[in-house]
Amino acid sequence: MANKEKMNANCAGCHQTESFVATIIPAHRDAGITCTTCHTEHRGKDFRSVNAALESCAKCHNDDNKNLYNGKSVHTSHGGTFGYPVVNGVWVWKGLDSEELAAKPEITTLLKKNKVSESQTQQWRNAQFHAIHLQRVRIVSGINGIEDIDTVNQVLSCSSCHKTGYMGANVDRNYPRTTCARCHNAQVFDKNKGPSGIETPSCTSCHVQHIKDTHWASSLRIAPAEAPASGIAK
Repeated sequence: MANKEKMNANCAGCHQTESFVATIIPAHRDAGITCTTCHTEHRGKDFRSVNAALESCAKCHNDDNKNLYNGKSVHTSHGGTFGYPVVNGVWVWKGLDSEELAAKPEITTLLKKNKVSESQTQQWRNAQFHAIHLQRVRIVSGINGIEDIDTVNQVLSCSSCHKTGYMGANVDRNYPRTTCARCHNAQVFDKNKGPSGIETPSCTSCHVQHIKDTHWASSLRIAPAEAPASGIAK
């Protein structure tokens, strides 16, 4: 145990750069998860620790995993599926925690601009979700966007995902489910992936363990800009 504690301390002590800080999200910290829980070494020259870490997400978050983590059990994430986090008109996504919000001041700006508070659970989750995506993420093949005037990139807009309406009672919640995998897939992050990569979304497409990591998914994000204007889907 003492040896593992020393190993974890060494991980964080070495893996620190301008674009990466070794951090663990609160839920994993509370569960007793450390660096070496997901990242293992000494598996041969062809072993890639990052791939093993991605595989460990599904191996751990699985109904078949009967282990307890500080007394808590885990289950198969999202019931074995993924997509637009609205079920029967209710937002089921929990939103960003305080640490994640602190790392994304532009999202806090949007929340204040729209006068949304944490006590307004549904509006709070809605505003965060759209602030993460709108006008700050480059589009990929198969999705239509608008031009970002500062960078001349084609970026996501409301109509990129909501084809038949995105305001009031006319919100299109069906088409967005078909667009998630176009961006959230392993091919975006691994340039050597073949065409099948579009069908293989990874957990870290949405759930970023190292929240201070600025280089992950940089091929999709544009430089931080002003928060998008009010008018987010309800």
